[in-house]
Amino acid sequence: QDCMVHGRLAAETEAYVGQCEALARFMVDTASTLSLDTTLSAGDVGIVAGEALLSAVDTFVRQLHEKVAATEAELKQLKALHRSKDMSISDEINRVMAEIAGAAEAARASSEKRARNDRSIAELEADAAGMVVDEGLLEDAEARVAALTQRLSHKEAELRGSS
Repeated sequence: QDCMVHGRLAAETEAYVGQCEALARFMVDTASTLSLDTTLSAGDVGIVAGEALLSAVDTFVRQLHEKVAATEAELKQLKALHRSKDMSISDEINRVMAEIAGAAEAARASSEKRARNDRSIAELEADAAGMVVDEGLLEDAEARVAALTQRLSHKEAELRGSS
């Protein structure tokens, strides 16, 4: 019966040592990946157990918490930086859009003014065209005035002669 207990204890011890080795290997690998300082090295994996392992686990857990806190702080800073950049970009977009809207309004106003000027020019040209005197009409009018003036002169002469 002692042999059976001894065999069971040996199996439990071997399982415990395997678990300790797996935990130590995980801690060493994780510490290496995360650039943590650890009291364990790859050579210690097979020989660490008991209080030394518990101490190493405590140190490892504390360092993990510190790493998580530092990573969270970096993340908050990055988020703040991105929010700041987003706000800056948004402000710049709004400024450019306002500038574009102003330029479009100025172009529209200029186009309307040009259209008004074109209409005014067309109206003035139409008025000027109406004021142009036809040379033939002017000669006819002068001939009629001359004829009327001559008739008037004859009538005046007749009236003077009859008086």
